[in-house]
Amino acid sequence: MATQEKIDVLKPNAASHAGSVVRAADLGYANGAYRSFEHVDLTVEAGSVHALAGSGHAARDLLLACAGLVRPSSGVLEVAGVDVRRAPRAVRRVARCGFVPGVSEPDPRSTVSEACAYEFALLGVRASDLDVLEHLGAWRLATYADERVGLLSEPVLVRLGAALAAAGAPRLAVVPEADTFGSLEDARLLASCMRAAAAVSGTAFLYAAAEPRAALMADAVTPLTIDDAEALDRARRAQDGATATGSHYPDQQGGER
Repeated sequence: MATQEKIDVLKPNAASHAGSVVRAADLGYANGAYRSFEHVDLTVEAGSVHALAGSGHAARDLLLACAGLVRPSSGVLEVAGVDVRRAPRAVRRVARCGFVPGVSEPDPRSTVSEACAYEFALLGVRASDLDVLEHLGAWRLATYADERVGLLSEPVLVRLGAALAAAGAPRLAVVPEADTFGSLEDARLLASCMRAAAAVSGTAFLYAAAEPRAALMADAVTPLTIDDAEALDRARRAQDGATATGSHYPDQQGGER
């Protein structure tokens, strides 16, 4: 998934798997009349899966800021100790971005396996065909290995973007287009894959979820507005009520689609 500049790979180590990867305080973005996220306080821990409950451009802009692709206009944002407002290019060494049309996306003409191999090569990681297949398998994408990227359904493309962002075990992987899930089952599958990858590598995953129930599949959730907080609270109470009556959501373990 090519970006405008080469990203340096940081090899995972035990020390990098502890503590906060993202810290934001009173964060906001405005450009002229355009307003996006405002007064955001956020902490994302290493090895966790964190959701932003919010619809529209605010969640996407905030996630792009965490990847060093948008410079906030106010507040504090640090990713792996790097000040995003002062050094956004340095952030791109420790944070990687999932599928975003026009910003970070695989070549639609390539196969899924070719896109994955290219991503490893871009990072300077030697990966055999077996390595590529194993990485795709961890993201429930092995059965799509020979399919053209441009022919994938949107939920599968989002999962591929997350898999490519997770290549090389970065400190942070963001998934801005995660609110384009086709169904809650797609959301469960992606959440399961992110959680498994986080446990192995210590990578922190941050994704957007317009659907409150999809946000609740994360280890932690940050709502971006009062309306988002209220919707999240309603979804949480409904989930708690379903559990109390013996009904529950299916578990987050999913197979290949």
